[in-house]
Amino acid sequence: MAETLKDKIVDDFESADDSFLSYLLAKKQTVNIDKIRLNTIRESLSHNGSAELDANGDMFRSLEFEMRKRSHIFLQTSNEQYRQLQEQMKKRRYSVDFDSPPEEIENIPETSMEESVEEDDLTELRKRLLTKSAGSETGGNDNIDKQLQEHDNIQSDLMNDMVKLVSNLKDGAVAFQNALEEDEKILNAAEIGIHVASNGIKDMSGRLQKYDKKKLSLWFYLCSMIFMVLGLIVTFVIVRLFPAL
Repeated sequence: MAETLKDKIVDDFESADDSFLSYLLAKKQTVNIDKIRLNTIRESLSHNGSAELDANGDMFRSLEFEMRKRSHIFLQTSNEQYRQLQEQMKKRRYSVDFDSPPEEIENIPETSMEESVEEDDLTELRKRLLTKSAGSETGGNDNIDKQLQEHDNIQSDLMNDMVKLVSNLKDGAVAFQNALEEDEKILNAAEIGIHVASNGIKDMSGRLQKYDKKKLSLWFYLCSMIFMVLGLIVTFVIVRLFPAL
């Protein structure tokens, strides 16, 4: 797109044979470059095309600089031509001999008067166009300021989103750490309960081995089984109720 615009600009300037017309073309191309650059920025932001944005940005900056330089040169040339035209008109007015007879004054060629009228019209047209071009240049600067403000707003929104994302990640990490600590406490309590039950079973096993050689009544074995069952129940209760504590 930038290359096409560059070729079109070169063709327009080659076809223009007047400095004021070239000035108008330069101002027109400057406005076109601003609009194309704005559209390119929007498309690149929507498609995440940073490489294309950088390449077109360099081309647009060089084109805009060239157009502003040419418009300044053509404006100075037009002002110089306008000043020379004013000097010629003054000389033409003051060169008339008012002391000569009226017949000689009437013999002034009509073509020169028509040319003077046409030059006056051209001068007025240039004045109006120069005034409009100055206003359009101010509008172009306002558009650039708006684009910069939009870019600043986009960057501010991105920064705020990044801060929120980091804050959410931090909160999630803290909650996960708290859950791990709670699970560690539960596992420690279960380990203590299992250790107590294991000690009780070992103690009971030692007693059974000690009294195995003796002939014990059925009542002793029954009490031993009851004690073992009670020990397992106590261990189960400790494991189940400790997280609630």
